[in-house]
Amino acid sequence: MRNDTNNSIADALVIASDKVKYDANVRNILANKSILAWILKFTTDEFKGCDIEEIADCIENPEIGTLGVNPGYISSRTDDKENSVEQLDKITGMSNEDNVPNEGKIVYDIRFSVYKPGVTKDGKRDVIKLIINVEAQKNFYPGYNIVTRALFYCARMLSAQLGTEFNAQNYDNIKKVYSIWICMDTNVAASNTITSYEVQPRNIYGEYEFNGGYDLQRAVIICLGKKQIECYNKENDNGAVLLNLLNVLVDKKLTAGQKQTILKDGYSIEMTHKMREELSGMCNLSDLIEEEGLAKGRAMERYNWINSYMTRKNATLEEACDVIGISPEEYYEAEKLLKEQ
Repeated sequence: MRNDTNNSIADALVIASDKVKYDANVRNILANKSILAWILKFTTDEFKGCDIEEIADCIENPEIGTLGVNPGYISSRTDDKENSVEQLDKITGMSNEDNVPNEGKIVYDIRFSVYKPGVTKDGKRDVIKLIINVEAQKNFYPGYNIVTRALFYCARMLSAQLGTEFNAQNYDNIKKVYSIWICMDTNVAASNTITSYEVQPRNIYGEYEFNGGYDLQRAVIICLGKKQIECYNKENDNGAVLLNLLNVLVDKKLTAGQKQTILKDGYSIEMTHKMREELSGMCNLSDLIEEEGLAKGRAMERYNWINSYMTRKNATLEEACDVIGISPEEYYEAEKLLKEQ
């Protein structure tokens, strides 16, 4: 009995590690510029109607949950309007972490800037800069409203620009921010929906509207579903296309090879060695996590049996562990793991 018990607890103890690896695979895949381009196309006003290749060229190198920097740091790139269009290929990745004094620290899954070349009303060349955050959220009910957290992230990305993008003498230089949340385990009512939460003026008395200055933050919640959506738009120009793409990425029934074929043929996403590696890793870990979930159930059953035995027999932990055939150290490791889930 000792060997079976040891194996089940040992298997359960690697669940946390595999879930961390799985989450990292998901973030790495989402940080692919082609996939980010599809996300921006259907969640931002600025890139609606643009070609995927055009959008991808505007994205700087995304940072993925690893880098820490000084408070308020945004990007080393200058916003010199005269030279900005030519400098688009020299952009370096921004930090994924905000650590603002008296506001605490948050680490974003993915954060990056986008620079879209454009023309002003008077015909001069200009660049629109956006700051984008993308979050992969497995738990749709973490004990609070996801929208509230997304709006908080927007607020942090705005406040972090003080001293870098703007100063107290010129708030007009604040850059618009998007916090885009991809929710996986959603309910039936929310599944396969994309919702944007925006700031809009409302006249309380009289009628007057400032010329811009308020549309600086968007929280976008993408809720995935269990099934693909039939797309009636032949131009691939509606949100169902994005939902289907993201559903393919997290579909546990599809093999890595099937995902690669769909992404390449259906979305013209280049299958680099890194991309294939991440997809394979995610699929393999998905199978392991499912198997380890069963192992965790067995470990929990034995953990509860030990606690029950100690109560019924007024036995010590060492005595109970000896009966079932595990060490006290293994019991404490299982206890820590089970409390963290």
